[in-house]
Amino acid sequence: MFTRISDKEFEQTIIRLIIGSSVILYLLMFAPFQKWMVSLFPAFVFISLGLALHVYFNPGNYLWRRMFGQIIDIGSISFNLFYCGIAGGAIIGVYQWIIIGNGFRFGVKYLLSATVLTTVFFSIVALKSPFWVEHKFFSLGIVSAQLLVPFYFAVLLKRLQVANKNFEQLSLYDGLTGLMNRHTFDSRISSETSRLKRFNTPFALALLDIDHFKNVNDTYGHLAGDIVLRKIAEVLKKSCRDGDIVARFGGEEFALLLPGNGRRDIALAGERLRMAVEQLTIIVGDQPQSILVTVSVGIAYWNDRFDNSSDWIQSADKMLYEAKRQGRNRVVVTPIPSSHKLIA
Repeated sequence: MFTRISDKEFEQTIIRLIIGSSVILYLLMFAPFQKWMVSLFPAFVFISLGLALHVYFNPGNYLWRRMFGQIIDIGSISFNLFYCGIAGGAIIGVYQWIIIGNGFRFGVKYLLSATVLTTVFFSIVALKSPFWVEHKFFSLGIVSAQLLVPFYFAVLLKRLQVANKNFEQLSLYDGLTGLMNRHTFDSRISSETSRLKRFNTPFALALLDIDHFKNVNDTYGHLAGDIVLRKIAEVLKKSCRDGDIVARFGGEEFALLLPGNGRRDIALAGERLRMAVEQLTIIVGDQPQSILVTVSVGIAYWNDRFDNSSDWIQSADKMLYEAKRQGRNRVVVTPIPSSHKLIA
């Protein structure tokens, strides 16, 4: 069961059980025993355990489940504060664990929702419980802290989320073109390969290489070469369909994963990409003439005889080499595997 501890919601359910059990033991030791404890404490443990099992067997982002967990946490603490008097004062800090824990695990909106629920629940406690009415200034201070401290953490959390997003952008995408980088593409094609080995569906891999790219760098400079790479990346993104995966494979080479319905469709997709690049006009600075570039494209269909993604890449690379051997600025496609019933 604990192998899933990296799941944020499952982690929350485990900590709920640990902290909730600790609060129960504390109150049994130091608070006057009351009849409601006999039913409330086992009910809290039972519901918390049920939530943990539900998360374990049904992972996913369920709004109702997270909100229900907040209500259980905040409601239980508020109930204990209402009836346990001074002994319950020591568990006030659990409110902050609920608020900040929800925020840092699930995002700002959960932090704010927990803040609102905590303020409403404790306000009821402070207005109705004899102990907290008697210590109204203490109650007012707690309500103020419940409102102010979480909003400060919300600002910090928002900054952290922005920093994480920027880090993700740097780690997953190519800084020059904005496309998926090689490391990320390798991970995606490995995932697709694993899926295709179980469910053999039509899929193609295209490798695209800029023809004579070294001449561009030598003639116009590396800055011009960077502009060419960015422009081609833009063309690829605009020309591809929603389900296509586009990446910078390395240097002047790009890779695309293409779901396909037939040889003609995939070949046409490759030809469409080739022509879009061929028609591209690139102006660099005050150069008197535009830079014209072409690409060679090698396409390999997924074949259930491939042992891994490397075999698939190698097959597409052979087609790319063949396109260059035939004179460049062309598309070469492998035959469709016999296991795929596709329209030729």
